[in-house]
Amino acid sequence: MPYLGAIVKETFRRDPPSHFLLSHAVTKETELGGYTIPAGVNVEIYTAWLTEDPEMWENPSEFRPERFLTGDGVDVDITGLRGVKMLPFGAGRRNKFRHITRAFDAGKDGAGVQVDPHCG
Repeated sequence: MPYLGAIVKETFRRDPPSHFLLSHAVTKETELGGYTIPAGVNVEIYTAWLTEDPEMWENPSEFRPERFLTGDGVDVDITGLRGVKMLPFGAGRRNKFRHITRAFDAGKDGAGVQVDPHCG
């Protein structure tokens, strides 16, 4: 199972569901990277750069699930709450993955999970 988890994480790292966070409005004039961003402007935040940065990931263009089994990738949190190296589901209160997983009442071993098929 750990390798399957590593494959899922590597898939989200290489091909995130969204390359941008939801747009946000700037509440006060801000300078960022030498640019002045006026208050009230909506900005799009490109998060996929995290997954493409060779300073964060060795050989970022390669598909290597093993990176999540050892070394720097072991503790990567895909919810964006800690150790941010990728944000496939956004971050903070708008994090879809966090809300989905909260809906399940399951222990780490899967105890407490009842799956009943629904047909029709």
